[in-house]
Amino acid sequence: MLVKIRKPIQGYGYFGGEIVDLPDETTTKFVNEGNAILVPDTEGDEKENPLPEDLPARGILFENGFTEVKQIFEAKESLEGIGGIAKKTAEKIIKFCEEYEG
Repeated sequence: MLVKIRKPIQGYGYFGGEIVDLPDETTTKFVNEGNAILVPDTEGDEKENPLPEDLPARGILFENGFTEVKQIFEAKESLEGIGGIAKKTAEKIIKFCEEYEG
Protein backbone atom coordinates (compact mmCIF):
# COMPACT_ATOMS: atom_id res chain seq x y z
CA MET A 1 0.00 0.00 0.00
CA LEU A 2 1.18 3.51 -0.72
CA VAL A 3 1.78 5.66 2.34
CA LYS A 4 3.28 9.05 3.02
CA ILE A 5 5.74 8.94 5.88
CA ARG A 6 4.85 11.75 8.30
CA LYS A 7 7.99 11.81 10.45
CA PRO A 8 11.25 9.90 10.93
CA ILE A 9 10.74 6.36 12.17
CA GLN A 10 13.43 4.99 14.46
CA GLY A 11 14.93 1.77 13.14
CA TYR A 12 13.73 2.39 9.59
CA GLY A 13 15.27 4.36 6.73
CA TYR A 14 12.39 6.83 6.44
CA PHE A 15 12.88 10.50 7.19
CA GLY A 16 9.44 11.96 6.62
CA GLY A 17 7.74 13.35 3.56
CA GLU A 18 8.50 10.50 1.20
CA ILE A 19 5.85 8.26 -0.36
CA VAL A 20 6.62 4.55 -0.22
CA ASP A 21 4.92 1.26 -1.09
CA LEU A 22 4.80 -0.98 1.98
CA PRO A 23 3.38 -4.42 2.80
CA ASP A 24 -0.11 -4.32 4.36
CA GLU A 25 1.13 -5.36 7.82
CA THR A 26 3.78 -2.61 7.92
CA THR A 27 1.31 -0.06 6.57
CA THR A 28 -1.18 -0.87 9.33
CA LYS A 29 1.54 -0.59 11.98
CA PHE A 30 2.84 2.77 10.71
CA VAL A 31 -0.64 4.27 10.25
CA ASN A 32 -1.83 3.11 13.69
CA GLU A 33 1.29 4.61 15.29
CA GLY A 34 0.70 7.92 13.49
CA ASN A 35 3.92 7.65 11.52
CA ALA A 36 2.28 7.47 8.09
CA ILE A 37 -0.94 8.20 6.23
CA LEU A 38 -2.40 6.21 3.38
CA VAL A 39 -2.05 7.68 -0.11
CA PRO A 40 -4.96 7.01 -2.46
CA ASP A 41 -4.24 5.27 -5.74
CA THR A 42 -4.38 8.06 -8.28
CA GLU A 43 -3.81 6.09 -11.46
CA GLY A 44 -6.53 6.06 -14.07
CA ASP A 45 -9.76 8.01 -13.89
CA GLU A 46 -10.81 9.96 -10.85
CA LYS A 47 -11.92 7.50 -8.20
CA GLU A 48 -15.39 7.73 -6.68
CA ASN A 49 -15.49 7.97 -2.91
CA PRO A 50 -16.82 4.57 -1.69
CA LEU A 51 -17.15 5.64 1.96
CA PRO A 52 -20.64 5.96 3.48
CA GLU A 53 -22.26 9.34 2.72
CA ASP A 54 -22.97 10.09 6.39
CA LEU A 55 -19.44 9.35 7.64
CA PRO A 56 -17.99 12.42 9.42
CA ALA A 57 -15.02 13.93 7.51
CA ARG A 58 -15.72 11.52 4.63
CA GLY A 59 -13.85 13.59 2.04
CA ILE A 60 -10.79 14.11 4.21
CA LEU A 61 -10.59 10.41 5.01
CA PHE A 62 -10.90 9.44 1.35
CA GLU A 63 -8.25 12.00 0.34
CA ASN A 64 -5.94 10.36 2.86
CA GLY A 65 -6.34 6.92 1.30
CA PHE A 66 -9.16 5.38 3.28
CA THR A 67 -11.66 3.42 1.19
CA GLU A 68 -13.30 1.18 3.82
CA VAL A 69 -14.78 1.78 7.27
CA LYS A 70 -12.68 -1.14 8.55
CA GLN A 71 -9.46 0.67 7.54
CA ILE A 72 -10.58 3.80 9.35
CA PHE A 73 -11.44 1.88 12.51
CA GLU A 74 -8.06 0.11 12.45
CA ALA A 75 -6.35 3.52 12.25
CA LYS A 76 -8.49 5.11 14.97
CA GLU A 77 -5.48 5.95 17.16
CA SER A 78 -3.94 8.14 14.43
CA LEU A 79 -7.02 9.96 13.09
CA GLU A 80 -6.16 13.19 14.92
CA GLY A 81 -2.85 13.23 13.04
CA ILE A 82 -4.67 13.75 9.75
CA GLY A 83 -4.92 17.39 8.69
CA GLY A 84 -8.46 18.69 9.17
CA ILE A 85 -9.45 16.13 11.82
CA ALA A 86 -9.50 17.38 15.40
CA LYS A 87 -10.29 15.44 18.58
CA LYS A 88 -14.09 15.90 18.44
CA THR A 89 -14.25 14.89 14.77
CA ALA A 90 -12.05 11.84 15.45
CA GLU A 91 -14.43 10.83 18.25
CA LYS A 92 -17.41 11.15 15.88
CA ILE A 93 -15.62 9.07 13.23
CA ILE A 94 -14.77 6.32 15.73
CA LYS A 95 -18.35 6.25 17.04
CA PHE A 96 -19.63 5.98 13.45
CA CYS A 97 -17.24 3.10 12.73
CA GLU A 98 -18.26 1.26 15.91
CA GLU A 99 -21.94 1.47 14.95
CA TYR A 100 -21.49 0.88 11.21
CA GLU A 101 -23.22 -2.23 9.87
CA GLY A 102 -22.26 -2.11 6.19
